[in-house]
Parts: sequence; C-alpha cells; structure tokens
Amino acid sequence: MTDELPHPEIFAQHVRVGLRGGCWLWTGSLSDDGYGCTGARYTGTTLRANRVAYELYVGPIPPGKQVLHSCDNRKCVSPEHLFLGTLQDNMDDMWAKGRARPRGKSNPKRIYRRKKLS
Repeated sequence: MTDELPHPEIFAQHVRVGLRGGCWLWTGSLSDDGYGCTGARYTGTTLRANRVAYELYVGPIPPGKQVLHSCDNRKCVSPEHLFLGTLQDNMDDMWAKGRARPRGKSNPKRIYRRKKLS
C-alpha cells in the first residue's frame, strides 16, 4: 500500500492536533461507520485514515493485521494511539472496554415475540 499513500503533507492538512487526550482528529471525509477515510494516490481507491497514519508514521502493516485504537476514537489518527492486532484482538478489546452490544438472547433490549396460536 505504500505506493498508494497520500503525501504526508497532504494527509496532515486534514488532521487537527493538540486535543485533550492526545488524539489527532481526522477532519477529512468519514466513512458510513465513522472512520476517517482518504483517497489513495494513483488508484482512486478509498483508504482508512488510521491505516494510512500508521503506515506514514509507524511502518508497514503486515497482512492479516488491523490497526486498532487505544483511545477508541474512530476519527483519531495519532500514531501514539494506534497499534496492530488481529480481528480477535479487536473483539476482545471491545468486550473488555464494554463497547460490545450483545445480540440475541444476551441482549437486555431483546424484543420477545409471541408465538401465533393456530
């Protein structure tokens, strides 16, 4: 992905630094799920801003790894708040921090439907 990365100076134009908690807030486009996104150079594809920040400021992302946020702020691109992990690491982190939404029978807001009697 390194060849596709936006130029660091262009990327930095969409980052607000110096916020409480040390987050670097992405001020560019957002995806439908609230993560920062930016265009790739030459290919026109969309890249996640946190992944771009990791590659620009930390280094390459190995295959199969995700870029996780220690601050849990989807718009944060601070290299100090980004770390690599697997999908399972991300799920474990989500549950440990109480951000998971239980589904099915374990969801306290579950709607019980009455069975139709014939």
